[in-house]
Formats: sequence, structure tokens, C-alpha cells
Amino acid sequence: MAGLITCLSVPFLSYLGLRSLPAQETAPRTIVNLEVIVVDTESKALEALERLKKGEKFSTVAAQMSIDPNAGNGGYVGEAEVASLRPELRAAVESLQP
Repeated sequence: MAGLITCLSVPFLSYLGLRSLPAQETAPRTIVNLEVIVVDTESKALEALERLKKGEKFSTVAAQMSIDPNAGNGGYVGEAEVASLRPELRAAVESLQP
């Protein structure tokens, strides 16, 4: 019996219009939404953590406590591919349960 050959392609935009080239390798990518709370003291970090453990919304705690420029957005930084994160952050993200 003959084997099944699958051809994958990756579209891209060029000056000639939308084109498609065969993909050399298509690996699954994991994209996550990153949110941060940045504080300047350990006591504030513990307070933020306690509020989160009690069920308060992350965006509320971030908006009220974070000194990060993204605090006004509830701490939302944006989307990122897990593989592109710093090793320590990638390890933390990969240890989380959905």
C-alpha cells in the first residue's frame, strides 16, 4: 500500500498578490495572552497575590496596584508565542493548567 503524502503550504503576501509556498516544516505553536502586575515592594507583591487568591479579577488588581505601563489595560501585555519567551517565563507558563 502506498504511503499518504500531505502537502502543507504557508501563504504570504507579495507585491504580486497573495501566494502560497510549500511549508518545509509546520510545527504547532502555542500562543498565550500575557498579563503582568509589577510592584515595587515585596509587601505589595504579597498583597496582590493574596487578592488574586481570594478570587479578585487579575485586571482589577493590575489596574489598582501595578506600576507597569500596561496597568491601565488591566495588565494586558499582548499575545506571545510560548517558544519566544525567556526560559524562566516559558517554564512558568508551561507549568500552568488551562
